[in-house]
Amino acid sequence: MGTLVHALLFMCILHISLTYSLRVSNVVQLAGHSRRIAFVGTRESRGNQTYDVFKGIPYAEPPINNLRWKAPVAKQFPSNINTFHATEFGAPCIQSETAWYGKDKASNCSENCLFLNIWRPTSLPSNASLPVLIFIHGGGWTQGWSHCPLYLGNSFYQSSKEPIIFVSLNYRLGALGFWNGNWGLLDQVEAIKWVVTNIAQFDGDPNRISLQGQSAGGWSVAIHMTQPTLKSVSNSIQSVILQSCPFGMKLRTVKETESINMQLVHKLNCKSISDLSCMLNKSGKEVLEAQYQVHLPIEPVWPLDLLKELMIWQPQIDQQLILNQPIEYLEQQNQLALPQLKQVILSYVKNESSSFVFGSIRNPISTVLYEMMITGLFGIDAPKVLHNYPPTHSHDERIILSRLASDLSFNCGIRKSAQLLVSKFKIPTFVFGFFYSPINDPMNLNTTFCKTDSVCHSAELAYVFNSATWDEVPFANGFEKQVAISMSSMWSHALHGSMKQMGWNPFTLDEESILVVDEKGFSVQSFGQKDACAALHF
Repeated sequence: MGTLVHALLFMCILHISLTYSLRVSNVVQLAGHSRRIAFVGTRESRGNQTYDVFKGIPYAEPPINNLRWKAPVAKQFPSNINTFHATEFGAPCIQSETAWYGKDKASNCSENCLFLNIWRPTSLPSNASLPVLIFIHGGGWTQGWSHCPLYLGNSFYQSSKEPIIFVSLNYRLGALGFWNGNWGLLDQVEAIKWVVTNIAQFDGDPNRISLQGQSAGGWSVAIHMTQPTLKSVSNSIQSVILQSCPFGMKLRTVKETESINMQLVHKLNCKSISDLSCMLNKSGKEVLEAQYQVHLPIEPVWPLDLLKELMIWQPQIDQQLILNQPIEYLEQQNQLALPQLKQVILSYVKNESSSFVFGSIRNPISTVLYEMMITGLFGIDAPKVLHNYPPTHSHDERIILSRLASDLSFNCGIRKSAQLLVSKFKIPTFVFGFFYSPINDPMNLNTTFCKTDSVCHSAELAYVFNSATWDEVPFANGFEKQVAISMSSMWSHALHGSMKQMGWNPFTLDEESILVVDEKGFSVQSFGQKDACAALHF
């Protein structure tokens, strides 16, 4: 009996150590406020590392009622509020509450969702001023939330000896974020401004801020890097990390979004875009249901517009916040929108488009159909494309189509961006390839094609954040655990400018060196794909 009691007591102590043991207070005088407010967070631990986390901090007023479909308004705490309990994560923005990242799904979604979270290490000196990493989640502009277990900030305090401040944020999604405007992108801007203005009081350095984004979040970071979105705080951004940024895709113009906007109006039984009172009277749930009934007026062309139907709601080129395509900006301009930028990291996975191709095309594609498709799509360039993406002559050509779509939408654009950043802008640029096929991929649990020889979109997230065990999908072996420790450590080392210590050399035009992880471990390879990307006009 005594042994059993001791065992139960040990388990209780272990459980407490993995959650939190005490509250921690941080007294802050926010910008625009004349008084100081005590933010009460929690002190938590993971492994033998402890950290403070401040959850659900509102950076803007709730975008509800007359503030729906308007630029965010900076949060003002009432004069009688002297303490804010930042101990619970804020609600995710309105989205479909279905499983998205493995077993995870957004719940209790709300239009009142403009929150951010801050993680910081403990036992810091009184004059601490750490580099800050702001993470912008992906999800095709329609899904995702700041506290998804797959990308929480606590991983950086287990894997790396290089301390950082980590911030994650919510932004409006879907039609609520991008109907007739760039509201979701403006939310990101407001959150980043809040961090620049206030992070020093959380032991962060406002002049050493890095932006990190994955998928649609990576595209967001590309926009912030090339467009005048962050003009007022642009000098604070020193590095950017773009994971799986679809440089090969195109943002739509305001003109091109008119029919999409009108479809939503009609689905909500309103008269016109100017009939705002009718639109505002609809509930968030009604808007969500209507947004999934909106489709592109012209069917997407395979594979050129592979992801367009999946990303109907996205930022638009409005000639104010966004002037042109990010890749076009890099080609045409001579100065980045972030003048103090000292470093860029670009990363991609081996088969970015596999999940989109197999998820959208349910039946096998024959060799004849594949060749006809390429001929019809690429015309006189078809022979070059088929030479670089030859059919496998198997019963299903979706694998080679996936490779083509991956290069077209992601990989070749990433390669081109690296070339331009190095040659034109003289920015040290580091490229990473995640080519390891996880035994258990939290993002793609229910997809057979991601469990064979494909490395699917978002597969790297559990490793960048060393988060698989937190997502109830554990790493399968010691190799996977070590890869996760190494990758999360590399990302935090990057903020300290210590890339060479990790064996990661910058991309150059002659060698095109990239750091890769696959089944054999980490190695340096050449990006390659010169002829394939040339055939796709990159």
